[in-house]
Amino acid sequence: MRILCCVKRVPAPGAKINVTADGLAVDAAHLGFTTSPHEECGVEEAVQIAERSGGEVTVMTLGPPEATEQLRYAASVGAHHGVLVQTDGSAWDPQRTARALTAAIESLEADGGAFDLILFGNESADSGGFQVGVRVAHASAVPSSTASKGSRSTARSCGPAARPTAASRCTSSACPPRWASRRASTCPATRP
Repeated sequence: MRILCCVKRVPAPGAKINVTADGLAVDAAHLGFTTSPHEECGVEEAVQIAERSGGEVTVMTLGPPEATEQLRYAASVGAHHGVLVQTDGSAWDPQRTARALTAAIESLEADGGAFDLILFGNESADSGGFQVGVRVAHASAVPSSTASKGSRSTARSCGPAARPTAASRCTSSACPPRWASRRASTCPATRP
């Protein structure tokens, strides 16, 4: 199973935030950064799913070169790969962030095949926009869920290879029995 988890570099919770002299930006000179807590949960869940089901976890973040610190943290808890979508460090809005992440995901999938699962945190600890994951799912035309309390794997893999055509009935062994009578286009395990 190929799992991607997108994380965001945010100021450390409880840190004193100073602004620049012109009042237009955050002065990050003496500011500590961490992975947003919701994304930390996503990384941990991705690693647990990969341990249960087999597979690899890739963690992706968008940010300045210093954001590799968050990728190293993800590797320390079990992620297999880290991808930095590098920026100049300036603030990005949700639309621009989603476009950049969608392009990066498409590039990774072109090289290594489709991801079976893509996780985002509920919301970032700094801006709380709650938009990027939904925007990436929409741009990629994949189903999304905006909240989760854990996961349970019902099969070793229910990825693209198990997906029937949209006109057929779901016959995937990856589907729980209650989904077997659904059309493939409505079965959560078989949507393209």
